[in-house]
Amino acid sequence: TTAGFAAATSQEQWRLHFSSWQAAEGLGAKMSAFVAGAARFVEALGVPAELATTLVAVVVVSFALTTLDSATRLLRYNIEEIFEGLRLPRALRNRFVSSLLACGAIAFFAFFEVDGRSAGLTLWTLFGATNQLLAGLALLVVAVYLIQRRRPSLPYLVPMAFMMLSTLGALALRLRTFYGAAFTEDGVKGDQLTLALVGSAILLAALWLVVEAGLTLRRRRSDAQASLDLAPSTGA
Repeated sequence: TTAGFAAATSQEQWRLHFSSWQAAEGLGAKMSAFVAGAARFVEALGVPAELATTLVAVVVVSFALTTLDSATRLLRYNIEEIFEGLRLPRALRNRFVSSLLACGAIAFFAFFEVDGRSAGLTLWTLFGATNQLLAGLALLVVAVYLIQRRRPSLPYLVPMAFMMLSTLGALALRLRTFYGAAFTEDGVKGDQLTLALVGSAILLAALWLVVEAGLTLRRRRSDAQASLDLAPSTGA
């Protein structure tokens, strides 16, 4: 019950850190508890306490930086593909513009505050929905690939349909709650409005990808039918 705190004052520190939900809330409190707890494990191997804390802190910072780097690269690729799909001018589809937009979007959620909180922390509420949508969209991609290859796709279509319908339905209900809480008699609540707008964008993007998958299969079938229609004349 006192993991992560020095043995001599473990109970006092634990009670101070977890005295209430408000005291343990926030990124700083959570990270300090993680670093202190992990450092205690390293210290048990004979490493001095200060060095152990420094090593764990460096690992945490390195993990955050590599995650941010990967997210920036993926967002840049997504922006390039979206702009290419929309057939925007070539000047807007190069890697420099895409990288600038990706960094700008990440900087916005990192530094912009909504009701005194970072916009990125405000959006944490949507993490569950986006996580499940990614799983559903991954199954959708696999199913489309198998259909195009004329392979059995039912084992992927069934869980994909269930996951997409349940997640999109739950997200739609949450958006209704967000919009209802955003506009009150006391004014507009920034955190709820941010969740509503970003959640709406996520919902529309997911629906767009589902429609794109359907159009891809339709074009595939049209091309296959056209090939069959041309086959007799080619043979003649």
